[in-house]
Parts: sequence; C-alpha cells; structure tokens
Amino acid sequence: MKLRLILLVLSLLTFLPASTGGYLYYSSLKKSALQEAERQAVAHTQTIKKNLSSFLSQNIRPVKTLAGMQELQLPLIKPDNESLAKANAMLDHFKTSIDVDVCYLMDAEGDTIASSNRNDPDSFVGKTFPFAPIFAKPFKAYLILIWP
Repeated sequence: MKLRLILLVLSLLTFLPASTGGYLYYSSLKKSALQEAERQAVAHTQTIKKNLSSFLSQNIRPVKTLAGMQELQLPLIKPDNESLAKANAMLDHFKTSIDVDVCYLMDAEGDTIASSNRNDPDSFVGKTFPFAPIFAKPFKAYLILIWP
C-alpha cells in the first residue's frame, strides 16, 4: 500500500509541473500569435494607406491641370457653342492621354455641361447630379475624371 501511495505522489508531482508548463507554453504561444497577427494587420493597413494616398496624389494632378485651363472655364462663364466645343475637345484629349473612362465638366448646380462621352447613348451631358457628395460644399464648378 505504501508503494502505491509513493507512486501516486510521484505521478502527481510529475503531472502537475508538466501540465502547468504546457498551459504556460500554450498561453505564451497564443499571445505571440495574436501579437504577430496584430503587427501584420497594422503593416497591411499602412501599406493600403500609402498606396491609396499615392494613387490620390497622382490623380489630383491631372484634375488640377484641367481645372486651370481656360477652355474648361469659359463654358462655365459664357456657355456658347464655341466654348462648349473647345471644352469637349479638351476633355476628349485628356480622356485618351490620361487613360480614364470619362471626363466631364459640371456646373455648381450639378448639371453636366461637357463630357467626353457626349456622343454615347449613356452620355452625361444634360444630366443633373445634385445628390453627389461633392455638392455638400459650395464650389463654382466640378471637373470629374472616372478611372477604369
């Protein structure tokens, strides 16, 4: 009987430290895995932020260039056939040169007055888009480029 008690105590003394060590190992491994997942998520988020910021900064340049051109300002000031023809030609040129789907010019009310897709069945010219979020702020005109 004494031998059984000794074996039971020895087995408990072996089992308890082994199970405690296993639990501590599991806890540390779990904590390490969570920290690594968080680190990767932060790195991935920063990469997305950097790429998005780069994309936006690259695509703001053509819009700023177009916005400063007299050919696109005249139809907003004096919308006659000649100024609209020049604006449409300019939008056609930039549509092909910067490789976008559509370039269009909108006045402050959201009316599309010139567009590179003016001859298409789904032309934006004559359409009004006052519900667009860009009209939350008062501006004089909008130049929109649609990338593929």
